[in-house]
Amino acid sequence: MTKIRSIAITLFLLSFSFIANAQQVYYVSTSGNDLSGNGSKKAPWRSLYKACQSVTKKGDIIHLNAGTFVENRVCSLASGVSLEGEGEKSIITSNNITEQFSAIIELRSSSVNEGNQSISNLTFNGNKMKIAQAFNIVGRSNVEIHHCTFVDFHYLAIWWCGLMNGDNPIYVKNNSFHHNKVDNCAAYDDGYARGALMVGGQENFLLYDNVMRQTGRKKGTNGWPFKVWANEGYIKDSKIYNNTLYKDDNENWDFAIEMNHVQGVEIYNNKITGCVDAVHQQRGKDGYSVYIHDNIIGHEEPLTGDTYGVVLEGESYGAIVRRNYIKNVSIGMSFTTNWGTDLIDFEASYNVFSNINCKGNTPYGGIRVLEDGAKLDNFNVFNNVFYVNENTRAFSGIEIRRGWTSDVGNINIKNNIFVNFSFWFVSPLGSKINGLYLENNILYKNDNDNKPYMENGNPRKYSNKNIVADPKFVSTTNFHLKSGSPGIKKGQKIKSFVLDIEKNLASSQPNIGAYETISK
Repeated sequence: MTKIRSIAITLFLLSFSFIANAQQVYYVSTSGNDLSGNGSKKAPWRSLYKACQSVTKKGDIIHLNAGTFVENRVCSLASGVSLEGEGEKSIITSNNITEQFSAIIELRSSSVNEGNQSISNLTFNGNKMKIAQAFNIVGRSNVEIHHCTFVDFHYLAIWWCGLMNGDNPIYVKNNSFHHNKVDNCAAYDDGYARGALMVGGQENFLLYDNVMRQTGRKKGTNGWPFKVWANEGYIKDSKIYNNTLYKDDNENWDFAIEMNHVQGVEIYNNKITGCVDAVHQQRGKDGYSVYIHDNIIGHEEPLTGDTYGVVLEGESYGAIVRRNYIKNVSIGMSFTTNWGTDLIDFEASYNVFSNINCKGNTPYGGIRVLEDGAKLDNFNVFNNVFYVNENTRAFSGIEIRRGWTSDVGNINIKNNIFVNFSFWFVSPLGSKINGLYLENNILYKNDNDNKPYMENGNPRKYSNKNIVADPKFVSTTNFHLKSGSPGIKKGQKIKSFVLDIEKNLASSQPNIGAYETISK
């Protein structure tokens, strides 16, 4: 009997412990009272500020009922406490939190802290761009923001970063931003662009299934939808996928994504109106610095002025750009290594660069390697389509400009199709290049008799073996090869396992261009 009683007592104590630590939900209502309320469903508080002061136990939840909550004091949300609402019916705004870097809600820790909390099903309104921003999140890991709406903030919607030890980042981990809507929340002023979502010091960060638009201001004053530059940036081993990002103002660049200090970031399955920019790219745990694949990038129509698909700046180690449809831009890809840095182990494969175009300025071309650099090695471009409308005549399909040291080589341009360029390949480096292989490319209606344009002699270790012929596309917008195309089964095998732009497995004798399938 004693043993049975002991077991019963133990079970009772465990049950009591579970109840004592159970998640508690506290309520805020526009009809509540901060003085007499206790946060219960029957006696809710009136303000989020009061709730944040009162609720500090990890695992507890603050629930905002339907209504508009005007918060004129900064609300500090404790670590471990979550915030939820009733979607578009629960609105948080302010009248006087207008100073730059101030926010309606703060999640701030002086050392990296396991937040283990979420913000969900709420609407944050910047009061016609009067209010500075919605959130400051600093030093918190495991924070999730989902199913929220952010609209019309002055500077930005969310500032979200780790900490700094001098010039060195202290990363926060496992944060996520998903299934949110963000509209008109990023400013470009004083010569500086904010991101509507501005992050830094993030490891294993997830950005997915969001719709983020930045179009609501006069031309030249729109910031970017997503920017990794808080505390000088730093993002590693993270993923950006299934988002719709929209930025069609190119007065001060057309960046939809801009990232600084990038290490192992994968960007895929997004529809991006605007440009993807990455500065200072180092390899992550999976061997690449940035892996950009299976996206639609560019603009619905060509814009006046310069527009870009992908820009890689500074040092670049192991960048991959694969299976993207890049359209209506003046430069498909641009490398700016103007800090004397290296460009090592690059691959662009099975992309379509469609309608390279620029209204008002010179349309530049497909891929350009610009500025001064140190070492350029293992640069691979294969099975892409580079297409320009015949009346546009972009300058170059691929251009590798002067300014590099003599340490330039192992450049492989194979199995691509180039149509309607002034020069399909341009380089003034000439004999400085140690290994240039231009092979199995289809060249059609390019100037200079479809020949590469080279200055200062031919490269050492040089091959130039290509096909001059009509590739026989289905149309000027459909770049599948038709039956009878000279590109069918005429490509070199580059890798043992490669998927084309439609994710069909390339054969041991692949087609030239981005598509393995043939149209009848």
